[in-house]
Amino acid sequence: MGNKEKVCSVLEREKDWMSIVQVAEKSGLSRQTASKYLWILTADGKAEIRKFAQAQTFRVKESDA
Repeated sequence: MGNKEKVCSVLEREKDWMSIVQVAEKSGLSRQTASKYLWILTADGKAEIRKFAQAQTFRVKESDA
């Protein structure tokens, strides 16, 4: 499983807003690597971001069912 898939798997499993550090810990990746793939998934439309102040949290994007 590649790094992108690891990050996506964590987001799909947790279903709640998660920080970069939380995703990194649960995926076994470094914070920098988790951040890179979170931003890629966001750009691909597979994850969404919520920003407040200096913090960002991410979650899997819910389908438009």
